[in-house]
Amino acid sequence: QARALREAEELKANIVMEAEAVKATAEIEARHTREQAENLKAKAESEIQSLKTRTQIEYRVIKARAEMEVRDLKASIEADMLAKFEYEAQEAAAKAQAAKEAERRAQAAAQREVAAGMKKAKEAE
Repeated sequence: QARALREAEELKANIVMEAEAVKATAEIEARHTREQAENLKAKAESEIQSLKTRTQIEYRVIKARAEMEVRDLKASIEADMLAKFEYEAQEAAAKAQAAKEAERRAQAAAQREVAAGMKKAKEAE
């Protein structure tokens, strides 16, 4: 009976020792898992910050390109309008020149008629 008691005590001691070893292993694994989780969290936060920074940079680049395209478009429109105004001004100047020429021809014709009328009047005298 003492032997059975001793064996039971040894068995109990072995079970307790094994349980403590399992507990220690579980604690080590839990600590390792927490460290991995913290590392993953830090890595994710770093990646998020990197993405935010990259997104901000891309936004600024896109905005700058759009502003440049708007400026180019405005300049192109202004150049087209200026060319149109210059063409219209040249056209108006040509019409004015044609009108002056027509007026000069009309005056010359009127002078010829006056001269012819005066010649007829002299001849009639």
